[in-house]
Amino acid sequence: MFIPSDKFREVIKLTPLISIDILIENENGEYLFGLRNNRPAKNQFFVPGGRIRKSEFIENAFKRISFAELGKEYDISESLFNGIWEHFYEESFFSDADATHYIVLCYKLKVLKNELNLPADQHCEYIWISEDKI
Repeated sequence: MFIPSDKFREVIKLTPLISIDILIENENGEYLFGLRNNRPAKNQFFVPGGRIRKSEFIENAFKRISFAELGKEYDISESLFNGIWEHFYEESFFSDADATHYIVLCYKLKVLKNELNLPADQHCEYIWISEDKI
């Protein structure tokens, strides 16, 4: 279910958001980071991910998010659960005045670099970083 903007802004003010982050590891042991286009965390490098929608199964959200963020749909069974994280931001998608709290289900996914078709709508630049530099 997609939430209209006015209602979503209220949700951000009143409750944590649930999301999926995907740690993408390539065949060289490097991890993918994208420079975010949107708030929160605009102009910061971040791993691909997105919100889980109301009434959406986690498995379906993983497929949708992987396709939107990576240009290829992956099944959650191809990944390894990496843990639960939390992100706190002083701003929200809508304004600098509304703080955002995310509860994040993190999954690790190994891919071949050339499998990906990285879109530019969420991230304006992508980099691969070795684990020792993270």
